[in-house]
Amino acid sequence: MDRDDDLDELQVALTTTPPSELASLLDRVVRGMGSPGTDAIELVFNRWSDVVGGVLATKTRPVSLERATLVLQADDPAVVSHVKWLEQDLLTRLDELLGPGRVTAVEVRVARPGRPSRRA
Repeated sequence: MDRDDDLDELQVALTTTPPSELASLLDRVVRGMGSPGTDAIELVFNRWSDVVGGVLATKTRPVSLERATLVLQADDPAVVSHVKWLEQDLLTRLDELLGPGRVTAVEVRVARPGRPSRRA
């Protein structure tokens, strides 16, 4: 089954499937697209301050988990440099939270002034 088939199946399921089965289907689609799964996404987004600490959590936010790359948004370029410097420590913490290898890289993007914050 390819990605388009999975997405078509998800669309049909959203209108006909009980909510308890939707979580399983959504997880299958997410994993089929190469991401670590909905459980990992939920943990990272909900426990972000546990991963990076309170101060850095106010200056960064997870935007997406694309394949095994965690994409972050930062308030300014200095924070991007700081996160890049801390990348190996962040990956170690993410391994502890999610299990080894579920996130293998961190990409940081600077929020553009005047644009609303992008949240997944």
